[in-house]
Amino acid sequence: MVGIGLCAGYALVVTFARTAYAAALLATIVASLGWAWAAARRDTGASVSPVLLFVLVGGVVLTGVATPFMAERFQHVLPDLADREGDWQQGLALRDGGLTTALFGMGLGTYPRTVLAHRPDGRFPTNFIVAHDGGYSYLSLSAGLPEYFGQKVIIKPDSHYRLFLPLRSQNDKGKLSVFLCEKLLLYSDNCRSVVFTPQIIGEWEDFRAEIPTVGLSTHTYFHWFSRPVELSLFDPIEGTTVDIGHIRVFDPQGYDIIRNGDFSRGTERWYFTDDEHRIWRIKNQYLMSLFEGGILGLVAFALLIGTALTVAVRAIGRGDHMAAPITGSLVAILFSSLFDDLLGVPRLATLIYLIALSGLAMAAEQPRAKRPEPRLDRPPVS
Repeated sequence: MVGIGLCAGYALVVTFARTAYAAALLATIVASLGWAWAAARRDTGASVSPVLLFVLVGGVVLTGVATPFMAERFQHVLPDLADREGDWQQGLALRDGGLTTALFGMGLGTYPRTVLAHRPDGRFPTNFIVAHDGGYSYLSLSAGLPEYFGQKVIIKPDSHYRLFLPLRSQNDKGKLSVFLCEKLLLYSDNCRSVVFTPQIIGEWEDFRAEIPTVGLSTHTYFHWFSRPVELSLFDPIEGTTVDIGHIRVFDPQGYDIIRNGDFSRGTERWYFTDDEHRIWRIKNQYLMSLFEGGILGLVAFALLIGTALTVAVRAIGRGDHMAAPITGSLVAILFSSLFDDLLGVPRLATLIYLIALSGLAMAAEQPRAKRPEPRLDRPPVS
C-alpha cells in the first residue's frame, strides 16, 4: 500500500491540477476521520493508518504546491475562476430551447458537435482525420485552436536524429511544426523544433531535417528514470489544412523510432493534446449533466452519488472501516465535479460508477460479531 500510495502521489503531483490537489486533501481528511469513527464504534481502539495516510497525502500535496509552476498557478485562482464561470454560461447558452431539451437534455456526447456547429466567438478546434489516396494513408490536420498530435518515442541523449516526411498544403499559407519535447502529462519542456513550409499547392513534397537531442532527456531520477519524450505535429496557421504522409525518424544506427508512421493502422500509437481543451466541454459535471441529460439527468447523477454517500456514512456509523475510503472518494467526486467533466472519460466514468456501487452495496447491515459469554471455571455457589 505504501508503494501504491507513492506512485499515486507522484501521479497526483505531476497533474499540476489545483482541483485534484484540493480533492485529494479533502478525500484524505474525510477518509481518516471516517476510519477513526468506525474504529470507535467497534471499540477497537485508535489506529495509526489514518494518520499515516494523512501525512503521506499531505506531504505529496505540499511537495507539489512548493514547485514554482504550481505556486504560479495558485496565484491565478480568482481570474481563472472568472474565466471558468464565463465558460459555464457560454456552454449552457448553446442548448436548444423547449421543454423536451430542459427535461432530457441535448443527448450524451453531443457537446463537442454542438460547439463545432455554433463556433462561439469564432473559435473552433483543430480537426484531424486519417484519409486515403488510393492505397496511401495520410494524416490531414485542419488547424483551428492549438492542438498537438504526438507519439511517445525513445531517444538517446546527445545524438542526432534524421526526420523524413512528405507534406501537402491546400493553400499557400500551410505550415507544419515538428516538436521533440520532454513531456509530463500535458506539459512540454526542453523542446527541439523544426518548421516545414510547402511551396507547391496541392502537391506532395518531401522534406527532411536533423533534430539534435543534446541536453534532452538527460535528467534522471535515481539514476534510472528519465522524463518521457514525445514527437508532436502542429499546424500553427489557423484556417489552413496540411496533409502529412509517412513519417520516419531514424536514430544514428538507422533504426526508425516511430510506430505506425504511415497511419496504416489509423491513429494507433498517436494521441493529441489541446491547449484550449475547455472548448470541448463544460468543466462542471453538474452543468454537463444538465446540458446532456437535462433536469432528469442531473437529478439521476445527484441521486446516485448522494445515495451512495448516505449509505456509506451510515456504514461507518455501524463500524465498517471500508466505508471510510468509499466516503472519502465520493466526497472527492462531488467536489471535483464542480470544476471538471468527470463522466466525459469512459475509464474514469467506470471508476466513478464502481465506487458509487460499492457505496450502495453497503446498504445491507453486516451482523456484528457477538462477544463470547464469560466462561465459569467453577459451578456457582448456591
